[in-house]
Amino acid sequence: MLIVKDFEWSQTQNSVYIQVPLNGTHSKDVDIVTHENFIKIHASPYLFEAFLLHSINEDESRVQLMRDEARFILHKAEPIEWLKLERDFIDKAEKLQVKNEILERIEQKTKEKLKKKLELKEQIKRSEVENSIARDAEIRSKIENIQKLSIAREMAKVEEIKNSVPETFVSSCPVYDEPPIRKSGIIQITFSKRNFITPKRESQDPAEQEWLRKTAEARKEIGFVPEDLRPEERDPMYLKRKGDEFYQQQNYLAAISAYSTGIKIASKCYELYLNRSAAHFVKQNYQRCIEDCSKALELLDPPVQSNLKARLQAITRRGAALCKLGFLKQAHDEFVAAIKLDPNDEVLKNDAELLRVKIENLSSTDDDD
Repeated sequence: MLIVKDFEWSQTQNSVYIQVPLNGTHSKDVDIVTHENFIKIHASPYLFEAFLLHSINEDESRVQLMRDEARFILHKAEPIEWLKLERDFIDKAEKLQVKNEILERIEQKTKEKLKKKLELKEQIKRSEVENSIARDAEIRSKIENIQKLSIAREMAKVEEIKNSVPETFVSSCPVYDEPPIRKSGIIQITFSKRNFITPKRESQDPAEQEWLRKTAEARKEIGFVPEDLRPEERDPMYLKRKGDEFYQQQNYLAAISAYSTGIKIASKCYELYLNRSAAHFVKQNYQRCIEDCSKALELLDPPVQSNLKARLQAITRRGAALCKLGFLKQAHDEFVAAIKLDPNDEVLKNDAELLRVKIENLSSTDDDD
């Protein structure tokens, strides 16, 4: 890293101008900081920073970045003449302490700006919702008024017609008794079970039975169908072992089918949900993976030491699936919860830290926008 020292500066009554040479070979990623008593520019491999003698108005100051140099245009907080650009320090320790204090204030101010921006967004969102509700209520009110007016007009027409008919005509009209309304009912129709759309024929029966047998065997190769299972296969632990075998063979669809069949038989077995979530994750069925992890955690209640490992797997996998779907904040919360269960897992801590940095970078990007 090259510390830039051959800079030039000048001043007017209200402003300070600093020219920092960069020689046109700097990185495109530039870090610029302007504070009331501190300025900094880092354009790898060049670094320039200055602890200002007097305060500036950072909101009115600006930086112009060009190919060969960076120009600071700083607005003085007070219209006085500066005897020099930078303040003096007793030693490096004092300089480092002052720098750390400035960076802490900058970080705090950035957090406050972000908080205010989020509050403003929420306020705007609430206002939009309230306005939308008010518009909907106004539209409904207008529709109801139109309906009431239309009904009133029709009733007035009916009354007008009734008043215009002579009473002698009304009394001479015959009165008929209306027949009673027929009662409704349901007709039940049952059919014999048939696997084919064509009528059953004795001559075709051997061929149909052979086709059904081969179809059942083909279904077993890719998964499980409850009606095809033998009595000894109707065991959830047997289905779990078969699902694990399929998973190890990378036949994930068959593994999902085996676990699902086991769940139909034993819906309270958390291991089936937990293992099926792993297969769903590999197949990129992230929503179903989240549902299976949540169901496994529901069955792992109460949380005790004996089911700690299973709960840790469910929470970690659910966090990974949320991350894949783009819900980074929720995923980070899951990783934090997993770390509380196993504080010694360095890999999990590293993943949580990387995700936190990614969330902060995205938030910084939103702020720049």
